[in-house]
Amino acid sequence: MRRGEVWRYEPVIQRSDAPALRLIVSADGITTADPADAPVVLGVQIVSTDPGKLLAVQVDSCGWATAMTIEAVIRRRLIERIDTLPVEVMDSVDAALRAALEL
Repeated sequence: MRRGEVWRYEPVIQRSDAPALRLIVSADGITTADPADAPVVLGVQIVSTDPGKLLAVQVDSCGWATAMTIEAVIRRRLIERIDTLPVEVMDSVDAALRAALEL
């Protein structure tokens, strides 16, 4: 697992309206660590339609990554890698995360 990958996520409690995709935004030092040492990674939700918000980044193959949905994602619930985003798209996601977190 690496930063910038999009994964299908199977939450513990299923909700019909919850997005199924997560974009991994944790640093590679965390994502490549042994899952026993780092059982969660940080991710943002990917929604299928434009939420019309400033902090949403279009992910061509999957929808829109929304920086306001940053969350701890349980690794063992990530069931299928869908895509890896290009550097330019991750740069936009990084800018949205910096704005959302005032970094």
